[in-house]
Amino acid sequence: MTKERISKLVEFMKERDQKAEEVISTVRSFTSMLYDELESVIQAAIAEGAAHLGNIKRKALSKGLQSFSFELEEMRVVISPVPTAALPNPDFVVAARRLEQIPHGRVVIFQQYADEKFEALTIGEIYIAPDGEWCTTGIVGPGIESSFDKTNLEPFAISLVEALVHRVKVTHMSIDDTHLDAANQSFKNPVKVGF
Repeated sequence: MTKERISKLVEFMKERDQKAEEVISTVRSFTSMLYDELESVIQAAIAEGAAHLGNIKRKALSKGLQSFSFELEEMRVVISPVPTAALPNPDFVVAARRLEQIPHGRVVIFQQYADEKFEALTIGEIYIAPDGEWCTTGIVGPGIESSFDKTNLEPFAISLVEALVHRVKVTHMSIDDTHLDAANQSFKNPVKVGF
């Protein structure tokens, strides 16, 4: 009896690992295509004369995933997949429905000061189902797409950059939150970025 229970436990764990790898594989494909589209949008904007946009970087992460970052005016935008398949946050509701409670991939969009190394503000997220359905919230949503390919990732990439340009506001910090970096004789984050 104990051997049978252990066998069932191991079988369950193997199935869960296989499903998780399917999700990570889907996220890997999604982010690769998204990053290609974002890079094309940014390069096209630069070619048209956009200033304060660029410094595109991709960074290898675990499980064959990558993050993507670029600078826009005083900020850096970082898009990074979570390297774990998990159930969606039960509070995540998009287009008046909750996501099916099966393991999903998640990609998070952050913004931070261009010279900041550690602190960042979460401004959007994308949940990706194993079948390729994806849902967005935050600066990039709400939205639902049944699959991903160039026909919906290209307009999404343009919409993301537009939202960052039009919706993100840079404001001066209050006097209580304005600090001098004495070592460099310069301000430490004299403005805040938000939307």
